[in-house]
Amino acid sequence: MHLLQLWHLILLALFFGTVRGFFSPAYQSIIPQLVGKGDLASANSLTELSYQFYCSLGPMLGASCVAFAGPAAAFAFDGLTFLVSALCLITQRLPVPLCPATMASAQLPRQGIRTAVSEMREGLRYVAGSTFLWVTIALAALFTVGGAGSLVVALPKLVHDVYGQGVWLLGAVHAAGGIGSLVAILLAGHLNRLRRRGITMYLMMIGMSMAFILFGLPLPRGVEPVVACLAMVLVKFGQAVYQILWLTVMQEIVPDDRLGRVSSIDQLGGYGLWALLWQECSRITSAPVGCSLAPG
Repeated sequence: MHLLQLWHLILLALFFGTVRGFFSPAYQSIIPQLVGKGDLASANSLTELSYQFYCSLGPMLGASCVAFAGPAAAFAFDGLTFLVSALCLITQRLPVPLCPATMASAQLPRQGIRTAVSEMREGLRYVAGSTFLWVTIALAALFTVGGAGSLVVALPKLVHDVYGQGVWLLGAVHAAGGIGSLVAILLAGHLNRLRRRGITMYLMMIGMSMAFILFGLPLPRGVEPVVACLAMVLVKFGQAVYQILWLTVMQEIVPDDRLGRVSSIDQLGGYGLWALLWQECSRITSAPVGCSLAPG
């Protein structure tokens, strides 16, 4: 209808961020109620697999909708998928009963903001009392600021201005990352049987950090595309392994009645720093590097 303005997008972004703040912790904490403890690794692996399918097929499907039916139809189709997802969630039944502590807390009279603040304080106290939890959440938050910013904001400019390549290389790099993720999913069952999964998670962080360095190495033009694809394989492999192990370990060690609050703090460590991430990466990438980006 040609009525879209910037403030519309700001309000929509605020709305989507609020909804994500409720959805993501609930989504993570409900998995232990749907499957047994022994099946958590498989459930998280399937969740990661569905995410990779969405990352691979979603952009292609969305671009096709825009090309053949226009952006309005694409957004309408996107909204329809949310309705289908909501219907699927409504049909879910929780076969695993909630623990007594959860049931007791659910029966307490609600007192609005005071109860919410008390529950947040209890969640923070629980995370602070576990060295493994607060150290991992802090490290993941720091990694999000550097890693996600590099992939989302800086990678297109790196491909165009430094590598001197077009959109084909950007697509190839992301496709290579999908391969790394699929390999990690296939190995997730074996990795979850390791005795020191926490150390494995930290090793994945170190490996991803080293892979990011590969993107910036001054190499010959003919070698850079190959190295970039290899680096993305390593990044996505490490990211998928870390994500599966972290969710599984967190769901195993955190009681069900506190898992939602701990998941909220975990999400805050990542998504809460996105504003800082975008501002800093936009400032860095706005500086001229070689040649400017082509219009459009």
